[in-house]
Amino acid sequence: MNLLEIKWFTWGEKLYDLILINTLIIVFSLPIFTIGPAIVSGARLIEEWIKGESYGIVSRYLKHFKNVFLYTLLSTINISIWGILIFSVFNRFFMEWAIVQRAFILFVTIEWVLLTCALFWELCEGEFKSLQTLYSNTFIRAHHGVLQILYGLGILLVAVLLLFLFNWLIPVIISGTIYVIKILSNAYRKGDKNVGGFENSI
Repeated sequence: MNLLEIKWFTWGEKLYDLILINTLIIVFSLPIFTIGPAIVSGARLIEEWIKGESYGIVSRYLKHFKNVFLYTLLSTINISIWGILIFSVFNRFFMEWAIVQRAFILFVTIEWVLLTCALFWELCEGEFKSLQTLYSNTFIRAHHGVLQILYGLGILLVAVLLLFLFNWLIPVIISGTIYVIKILSNAYRKGDKNVGGFENSI
């Protein structure tokens, strides 16, 4: 087997893994209220996968899902309720309020977006033993990692646009997006653009 064939075989293996992880995320998101735990489990699995732990994908996904289910479900419900309240107030009163009140609700909305992103980032990467620790770390990440959060949001926006333009990306869109965010996030933190994944395996 020549070098080109080895490269194609390696890429094929990794593509299969991404499709499998993407499928697991979608299947475990079907009850709707489990979307949070499903995505967080997939993100934690992809973090291990990037480091070369590509064995037992299904069993390790199930293990992550079990471990993060309660905290992620409670956090998803909590942040969703606050989001519904904030956007309800925004839509109902924004045009009627004075400039100062509009500025305040805009600030609260931006704060909610940052905290939501930071919460899921912390769930995907952090180690915590209680909701208090989780929310404390989330607050710190939301206000000290704004650029990293904006970085991730930019990648999500590109992924959504690609999905609209190329619907054949559905089999890998979730896992692929998480993979890209993880790779670039690691490079952002370490200052190394050749971190894990495809680059190190070819």
